[in-house]
Amino acid sequence: MIRKEYPELPLFVCGHSMGGAVTVFLSLQVQISGMVLIAPALAANPETATFTTVTIAKLMSKLLPFCPMAATDFSLSTRNEKYINEIKKDKLCFQGYWSARTIVSLIQAAEEVSTKFPEIKVPFLVLHGCQDKVCHVDGSRKLFELASSTDKGLKVYPLGYHSLLNEPEDISNDVKESIVEWLERRIDY
Repeated sequence: MIRKEYPELPLFVCGHSMGGAVTVFLSLQVQISGMVLIAPALAANPETATFTTVTIAKLMSKLLPFCPMAATDFSLSTRNEKYINEIKKDKLCFQGYWSARTIVSLIQAAEEVSTKFPEIKVPFLVLHGCQDKVCHVDGSRKLFELASSTDKGLKVYPLGYHSLLNEPEDISNDVKESIVEWLERRIDY
């Protein structure tokens, strides 16, 4: 739709978390000018996605796909208590348990997208927090290492959690500035 409406403009796509994995898949199917990925879901957290827990989740996914496996924990998202309190009150924000099928689907999507990394040719910027317990930073590092793109960037925040745009101002402001600067260097005015 956007291409039809504005065919002369460059198209950049930004994806966060699972939207980051979707954006990587999209870049292989649709011509885009580049992508910005914020804490993309490209690798499971090895602390929680152990062999045992993944095996149990896969079994439960087949036997009881809607069986609750993990509670939503907003404290994993950010250190910003004000934001955590806001999303806890947001009726549109998922508050429940993640089902076995959902967890297995997310793990499989991360595994599948990682096999496509060498095919990535579009310019991209990845921003990821080292303290991210939701989507492991190693997926972003692997994308940066394996992607064929000659215009790629990776910025890692040692104290950053998963929701970088909602982290305390020192991090969130730097994330916003980094995105704007990266886009401005690639757009002709």
